Amino acid sequence: MFSRRFFCWLLLILNLLLAGPVMAGSASRAGPRLVVNGRQLELDVPPAIENGRVLAPLRAAAEALSAAVYYEPATRQVTVTGKKGVTVTLAPDTPWAQVGDRTVLLEAPPRLSGGRTLVPLRFLSETLGVYVAWEPVTGTVYLSEDLLHLPGQTRPLTKSTIILYRDGVRAGIKLTQPAAGYVEADTRVNLQGTIQNGATEVVAVVEKGTERSDQPLDVENGTFTGQVWLPFGPGEYTVTICNPPKGNELAGLAGFKVRNVGRQDLRTLAPVDWIDWHHPEILALARQLKRDDVLTTVTAIHDWIAENITYDVAASRQQWIPQKRASAVLRSRSGVCEHFSRLMAALCRANGIPAVVVRGYARRKNEPWPAEPNHAWNEVLINGRWVTIDATLDAGYVVNDRFIKEFSRKYFDPDPARLALTHRKQPSQ
Repeated sequence: MFSRRFFCWLLLILNLLLAGPVMAGSASRAGPRLVVNGRQLELDVPPAIENGRVLAPLRAAAEALSAAVYYEPATRQVTVTGKKGVTVTLAPDTPWAQVGDRTVLLEAPPRLSGGRTLVPLRFLSETLGVYVAWEPVTGTVYLSEDLLHLPGQTRPLTKSTIILYRDGVRAGIKLTQPAAGYVEADTRVNLQGTIQNGATEVVAVVEKGTERSDQPLDVENGTFTGQVWLPFGPGEYTVTICNPPKGNELAGLAGFKVRNVGRQDLRTLAPVDWIDWHHPEILALARQLKRDDVLTTVTAIHDWIAENITYDVAASRQQWIPQKRASAVLRSRSGVCEHFSRLMAALCRANGIPAVVVRGYARRKNEPWPAEPNHAWNEVLINGRWVTIDATLDAGYVVNDRFIKEFSRKYFDPDPARLALTHRKQPSQ
């Protein structure tokens, strides 16, 4: 332990180390993407988000759904005729539309942007009779005439069945989604199944080549339902459903393969690797800490963690540090460096700010470097630059197995030369 600062004595390395920070979510910052029937549209004017509502470019979306669009310049009215014969007439800045012989009040009036008419997405989907979904992580609007092309849905690529391992047979596991052993998906996969061994949690181990992401899912009354993210961009993935970790081991129960057709690399933004930023309590605190710009938002997040989370000395002495989701860290208000870092990443990602957990070595100045990785901290993308942040060390220090709170910002964007004296990433990071 540090005499005036500390680092974690033992780090549980269950998740494969993240490759270096990767810029993700640029599409959402430039404006949401629009995917219609599984095809991303190239738009000169992207969809917009106003007061929590998504407005989509009418002509591009309607024509991609094989609807006819007519624009009357004199009145600025737009008339859309869908494949099923439904006719819709509307105009910018007018809070109602004519749908057949009915007048419908809109949740938000259409508006012009870059010479294009943007209309409320839900209204468009309902009148044209298509499914709609909004994906905030990737910044994508989905319109589809069938459920297959919505987020999480899969398409079987072969007639192969789910792989069932010996431990899975003993556990009585059964997957009902996906329905085949090799499927195609866009960015994420809907997962549903049952298990009879009394587990309260399973872990989806997602692998693409040498990269790996561990994603826990709750089990309630023997049933688990959720989504598995494919965070490493397009390509071939293997997903293995495992028992909760015992020490540093995971027992595989069942598995399947996925071809991801999603284009984005989401390792710095998706709710993966125990960083469950989509949890309601994380989202509520993230909104509370959001400021006018990225730097002040990240500073507020760092300060809140350093002032409110207590270092768990007892957990740091265990042979294997317990796995803990970011939401559990928030609820317990305690954890070791890995847990501090997950919460930091979760609150940043919940505000749309890319963040990663960095794992490596920490020491006091002039002491030998430890033989094994023993610490975790964060890198956060702030104004185009990856900034190092160690909220654990800025929370206080340990003396005689007691944690002493002492807030600082010493490790918020520290001088690189000074940081190199105490912190060292693992080589693969």
